Amino acid sequence: MYDRGTSDEKWTGLTEPEWKRTVLAQEDDYARLAAASGYPGSILFRRILEYLLSPLEVKVCVQMIWMPIPPRQIAENIAVDIDAVKKAIDSLHIKGLIHPRDFGTGEGFRYRLSTGKLHKSTLSNPYLNTDYPDLPRLWTDFIDNEEGEWQSIRRLVASEQNQPDQRRILPAWRALEAGPDRDKIQPWEDQRAIAAATGLCVEIPCPCRVQIAGSGGACDRTELDACLLFGREAEYALSKGIGRVISGDELLELMEQASIDGLAGSYPNSRAVPPLTLCYCCDCCCHLWAAMNRHDIPQQHRGWARSRWQPEVDKNVCDGCGICADKCPWRAIQISGTKAIINAEYCWGCGGCTLWCDSGAVQMRCTRPEEWVPQKVPNLHPPETWMPPRTIGLTLKEYLEKNDQT
Repeated sequence: MYDRGTSDEKWTGLTEPEWKRTVLAQEDDYARLAAASGYPGSILFRRILEYLLSPLEVKVCVQMIWMPIPPRQIAENIAVDIDAVKKAIDSLHIKGLIHPRDFGTGEGFRYRLSTGKLHKSTLSNPYLNTDYPDLPRLWTDFIDNEEGEWQSIRRLVASEQNQPDQRRILPAWRALEAGPDRDKIQPWEDQRAIAAATGLCVEIPCPCRVQIAGSGGACDRTELDACLLFGREAEYALSKGIGRVISGDELLELMEQASIDGLAGSYPNSRAVPPLTLCYCCDCCCHLWAAMNRHDIPQQHRGWARSRWQPEVDKNVCDGCGICADKCPWRAIQISGTKAIINAEYCWGCGGCTLWCDSGAVQMRCTRPEEWVPQKVPNLHPPETWMPPRTIGLTLKEYLEKNDQT
């Protein structure tokens, strides 16, 4: 679903200046934005941009792809009245295409670049759901036919290069507290500590569930809007007039319910408390998780780190009711005879199975050292090395054949 003539070799091996020149050399402004986001030649991502942005808005947006430019300078560059430029900037901000450096003054706007960030900032805005009713369906088309497959390839490439995981699974605190290793719980993996340390927290509509609902589907696990933003990310949502500020107590209650519903909390893989974002994802709606399942990408290649905790089944207590196997989002539990068996290779240590077990047969054990969790989110590559954004060009089948992974 993309133009191969603008992809593949043309976008590989470029230095940063060469890549930027190639982006700006695209045939029009919509193509330039698509290329800057890592999808040169994309038909389906371009449709999203064309649907959301007027010709003037896309022209203004291109001016700020990589760096902030004052409105007056933009007006001069594109020969448009400055009031029209300011109006376009306000619209781009509300739509979630750009974000400011200073939320107080609104100065320093630039394009958000990442399709993942654009997915969140556009679909979590209820105003756009009214004004642009086809937006969820357009995102679904893009994810199902372009982004999902490329993200799967990207995960395989990253794992081959031994790139560290960028996000980690957050276990349910009640599951940890009920186990024999409760004295090993650390603040950076404790829902209670995150809630207590939270200053500004904003709950926004889950973009993935908005996308699925707007495409005629429904979440199989929850009705929660368990997409949580902290600090600058929270300020960004509020600057657009979306989201709900919640207290620490409300945050803890929401996290507990999300764990009970069988959602997996994923957040940056570091010891920072609170994190910038905390997403309670489900295997049916999450645009990355569902894509990994759809393309049968092994768990170890998905870019998430497991928690330090692993469930353990007391076979003398387990009655084989099967609730844990039915609800496990990782498909890590099977019932053999009348007993639950946990496959550690597939388990990510969210602790949901402990919460669902009425017999008390499942307990969480701390199986990994504190060093498992880095002080800060690790770099994907050495900071002195420039790496171009992802560019599409291969189907997953072609990638596997090329790398003898069939």
